[in-house]
Amino acid sequence: GYYRFSKLAAGNTYRLLATEIGAHRAAKITTAINYEGEAVSADITLQGVGTVQGTLFDTDGATSLAGAPVSILATGTGGAASANYTDYTDSAGAFKFTDVPVGTFTIQGSYPGKPTGASASGKLESENQTVTLNLILGPVGSITGTVLMADGVTPAAGGIVKYSGCSKNYATVIDSAGLFLLE
Repeated sequence: GYYRFSKLAAGNTYRLLATEIGAHRAAKITTAINYEGEAVSADITLQGVGTVQGTLFDTDGATSLAGAPVSILATGTGGAASANYTDYTDSAGAFKFTDVPVGTFTIQGSYPGKPTGASASGKLESENQTVTLNLILGPVGSITGTVLMADGVTPAAGGIVKYSGCSKNYATVIDSAGLFLLE
């Protein structure tokens, strides 16, 4: 499409942003009008969009997770466009984001009731490119132990063991033998 701005002050620099309505195609350019009566031609080429897709897997890397939220944060080359949206995996654990601006992106997935998530980053290089990145939830484990009184022998029964970190809070009761389990 054609555009025109008239009666702009000479001696100034103008930063132009062009976007396609309803899509994440965009571009920024800078041009200047240096003297009275100058007519500057400033052609703008919009950056492309592509697709990011994949499958969200449980910690075993084989079991797909249906109905899980997956988010993408994308920044187009030169910062002209960005995209930030969330979708849910289908019955096969697959996700697909279209209209992602050419440039860098990060995807993140999680699953309700699972303590870990997954993320990956990548780059779209050209118009209509498809990048496939699978996500695998991080591994999990447990902590078990015995709490002893100051003598180092007698079990400390009935207390609590707590852990806070990784954006999570855990607590468990110490049993009558001084044993605890955090999972």
